[in-house]
Formats: sequence, structure tokens, C-alpha cells
Amino acid sequence: MANSSYRVNIPKNTEELLDLAAKVYQKHTDLATASPLSAMVSHKWSDNGPNVAPCLQLHKQAEELKRQAEEAYRQRDLLLSGITESVKASRDLLLG
Repeated sequence: MANSSYRVNIPKNTEELLDLAAKVYQKHTDLATASPLSAMVSHKWSDNGPNVAPCLQLHKQAEELKRQAEEAYRQRDLLLSGITESVKASRDLLLG
């Protein structure tokens, strides 16, 4: 007897999930009315499919901004140590 249960792993990684969604939506679009996904009552691809590309673009933009923020924090931290020492030295001089 053949095993009729299948497992489809849905990625937890956002970019991988959006890549999968794009492939599903593309196949659904290619099949048009012959697509078995046309029978979906809720969460229809006709509603959500057009949002896949803009969502992926926003995700990539957010990742780039995150990288830029991390770099800005590294540069800030390099400058902050000297400023912190100046503030401590000022305190010590004024209290002494």
C-alpha cells in the first residue's frame, strides 16, 4: 500500500517563504482557471498573490537598512568610547 501522506515544509525564514509564495503564485497564474488553488474560499491567491513581490522588495529593503544600522552602531561605538572617557575625566577634574 502506497503512503498517501505528503509533507510540505513551509519555510520559517521570511525570504525563503516569499520565494516559495512567488513560485506558488506564478504556477497558479500560469494554470489560470485550471489551477486547483482557484477553489480556495479564504486567503485567495487573487487577493494575496499581487502582494508577494512588493512584500519581498520591502523585506530586502528592511534587511539592507538593518545592515546599515548595524554598521552605524559599530561606528558610533568607536566614537562613543572616547566621548565616555572625556565625560568621566571632566567629572573627575571638577570633583577633584
